[in-house]
Amino acid sequence: MLFTTGKAITSLDDMKDLRLGTEDSSQMKQVIPMWGAEAVTLPPDEIALALRTDRIDGAESTLPTYVDSGYYQLAPYWTYDRHSYNADVLVASSETWETFSQEEQTIIERCAAEAASWQRDHWQSAEVRAMLHASRSGCYMALLDEEQAEKFRAAVQPIYEHLSDAQKEVVQAVQALADSD
Repeated sequence: MLFTTGKAITSLDDMKDLRLGTEDSSQMKQVIPMWGAEAVTLPPDEIALALRTDRIDGAESTLPTYVDSGYYQLAPYWTYDRHSYNADVLVASSETWETFSQEEQTIIERCAAEAASWQRDHWQSAEVRAMLHASRSGCYMALLDEEQAEKFRAAVQPIYEHLSDAQKEVVQAVQALADSD
């Protein structure tokens, strides 16, 4: 999500000339300028001060962080744009996996599926709680319509051209999962 001090972001045009705080992420340092804004790299503990001193006009983060960190008190406009998702991933090396019996692998797979379902439900609840808190505190929420969301996606398409084939496969798999929800 994106949050700002002066106006809601309802279109790609609203990004023009904004200074948006972001953590030191090579991805977001590429994406934000493609949207027409300036990416200002900041450690998380400096975002509030940067908002107070007008060093930045807003930032990108998750909805629970927006509320839990008190940013909603400094930047009352937020846009639920879905530009990123928190993905908790369970990983095991194939070498380690092969040391487990078939029964152990089945148990682990079942537990992983249960944990994934719990995590999705937990995250969704955290987002709803944060959304309600921000709204009840007088913050304004903007939700990009599909036309504007597509403009945001189209603006960052050049990033995909530089991915390896393996990275492109991962992106396609993630997009397929997102489309299935």
